Amino acid sequence: MFVLDIDNFKKINDTMGHAFGDEVLREIGQGLKQQFRASDIIGRDGNTFETLYKQADEALYKAKHRGKNQLAFYKDPEGIGQNV
Repeated sequence: MFVLDIDNFKKINDTMGHAFGDEVLREIGQGLKQQFRASDIIGRDGNTFETLYKQADEALYKAKHRGKNQLAFYKDPEGIGQNV
């Protein structure tokens, strides 16, 4: 499981409207869908949705703390991540 936070997404909704924001989300979803095969099952770091979500949320917090355009993993050491 991974969680995405789209930099400045609130600004998109506020300036372009929610309908446009919804379209942006659909496009991102389609792009992500194309990266995986229909048969792929991806899982790690827990046995329940709640555990996986909590860990993904912690990684998201790390990435947001580092600034824009960041990627963080749940178990990566502090200060080490990827700039994307």
